[in-house]
Amino acid sequence: MTGAFVGGEWDDKDWFRSSRWNEEVAAEFERRLARARPHNRLQYLVIQAGHLCSQPDPTLRAKGRELLRRAIDGEGEFHDLHAKTARENLANNLAAEGMLDAAVDAYRDTLRAIASSPNGRSGTSGVSELSLAEALLRRRGPHDLSEARQLLDSIDSASTPVISFFRHVTTRYLMARSELHRALGETEVADDYAQFALEGLEAPAFPVRPTTPAPPSELPPAVALAAIVEAIAPTLKAAGFRKRRHAFNRRTPDGLTHVLSFQAGASDPPREGASNSLLASLHGKFAVNLSVHIPGMRHSVAADAWVNEYNGHLRRRLGALADEQARDVWWDSRHPDAATDVGEVIRSVGLPWLGRFPDVGSVIEAWRIEGWRAIGMSPASSVDIACLLIRLDRRDEAEVVLREYLSGALNQSHVRYLRDFLPTVGMGHLGPPGD
Repeated sequence: MTGAFVGGEWDDKDWFRSSRWNEEVAAEFERRLARARPHNRLQYLVIQAGHLCSQPDPTLRAKGRELLRRAIDGEGEFHDLHAKTARENLANNLAAEGMLDAAVDAYRDTLRAIASSPNGRSGTSGVSELSLAEALLRRRGPHDLSEARQLLDSIDSASTPVISFFRHVTTRYLMARSELHRALGETEVADDYAQFALEGLEAPAFPVRPTTPAPPSELPPAVALAAIVEAIAPTLKAAGFRKRRHAFNRRTPDGLTHVLSFQAGASDPPREGASNSLLASLHGKFAVNLSVHIPGMRHSVAADAWVNEYNGHLRRRLGALADEQARDVWWDSRHPDAATDVGEVIRSVGLPWLGRFPDVGSVIEAWRIEGWRAIGMSPASSVDIACLLIRLDRRDEAEVVLREYLSGALNQSHVRYLRDFLPTVGMGHLGPPGD
């Protein structure tokens, strides 16, 4: 009925990711939307709208914008978050369509929503000021250059800290600066900003600093990392975390545990003549790991136990979350700005990601919508999700999940494990392949 066009065929797996829209598809979407849990409906609207807005057919894109406006006008437990997402997505689509007057109004509406929201920028890209400035520079109305300058100056004053961390955003900012100064007749300044943008494109994807890096600290790496953790600890404690050495735990009312930990690279420099280039490259560096431990899943720890990062069932690197093109990010513990840099990414990316999972229901929905890999679960996540559904007394749903999982290709050692495990959760009647 619904789905995305993949490899020349329609993929009807998800009813809320349709790349088609007609009376039949719309009716099926509305039917399923009405049956969805109330707190998930706005999210489904925004996701479906995004698929339509990305289509080559302008009629479908217009339908996508209609759905975004519905999400903005909606209500519910998570309306603040999803409505901000919808506002920014609508503005982006209008700008892409060349509807600049409407786009400018939509970006301003997004910024007003951010300013009045108790959750600030959560649910947005974090750079709506930059997007509005770009739209104003394209429109060139009587007062647009002045407003664009004020917006770019506000970004320069660190009101939008994400600018400092992502290469593609930094490049957009520098190019907007170049275009502004060129429009004002300041050619030399415009050329300088354009050159900075070109240099930024050749720099590592993350983090990006358009200025010359400060000299590293003389502290030993272990001491430097301890100082960074202590500098960031007050932010995490204010967010409800408890600290144990370089790790932090936060328990949710539903019993889930959010974990954030600092992982050090090699403390000692490589021995002379050593060939291990990985150890050499990680000397003095550190990464930040995030995880969520869910009671009721396999391999859970005791309810009152401290949870280590590796005990988590959802596990992601902070750097990879912040920049999807970066598979692994390690900060230099001896850089004097390391605490500031990583602290901003924890506040803007890490804490919002952990905050997405306050309860078991949010984990199940994220798994269904995004897939196991995106949220950092294991390939056998279907078994864990089934365990959660059983815990919620949703045994019929658990059986559907397990049957689909068992119908796939499984190695023999895992089949033997499942043969012993399934009876312990009352699902022994399913029987893994080979029974």
